[in-house]
This record gives sequence, C-alpha cells and structure tokens, in this order.
Amino acid sequence: MWDSVGLFTVKSCYSLLLQYSNTVVLESNVLDAIQKLWKNDVPSKVNIFGWRLLLEKLPTRAALHHRGILNNPHDISCIFCYMQMEDCSHLFFNCSFVKGVWETIYIDG
Repeated sequence: MWDSVGLFTVKSCYSLLLQYSNTVVLESNVLDAIQKLWKNDVPSKVNIFGWRLLLEKLPTRAALHHRGILNNPHDISCIFCYMQMEDCSHLFFNCSFVKGVWETIYIDG
C-alpha cells in the first residue's frame, strides 16, 4: 500500500484493491438505475438499501444459503408464499403476497 516514495496514499491503496478485486460486470440497465439512485434526494439508508437490492446483496434466504448460513434446502423458500426460492427478485417483485402488499400501499397511499 506504499507508493514509490514509501508513503501511504489513497491512490496506492486503491491500486492495490483493484489488483486483487474480482470485477463484476453489471448490465447497463442496473448500472443506470444505480446512477439514478445516488442522484436522488432521499435518506442515505434508502440509497444503500436500493443499491444492495439492485446488486442482489440483501440477506435473502437464497443468499444466506449460498453463504452457508442456511444449510437446509427447505429453508430457502419464500417466507411469505413458500412457492419459490427467496431471492431479491422474487421477494420484491414476483411474490404474490408481496405484490398484494404493494398494491394495498399504492391504493391506500
């Protein structure tokens, strides 16, 4: 992490991190959504949640199973409908129960 003169710099640390990182290529629509997300005037915790949702980095049951935290394959089904695996896409966009919740919020809001 030291530069050529022997001093620590942010640039040298960044270069080292880039050297050892696993680069993930994002789809253009996800990248656009992330860029728009950070330009909105919302609380930072909302931005971080949206960012983690778009990158599928939320602790869903599928993610916990993938990390070895949930070991039983029966534990990865959606907590609301028990019909499909609980990943970000299902939990926030495809689950029939959650769709009903969103519709209620939209109608009553």
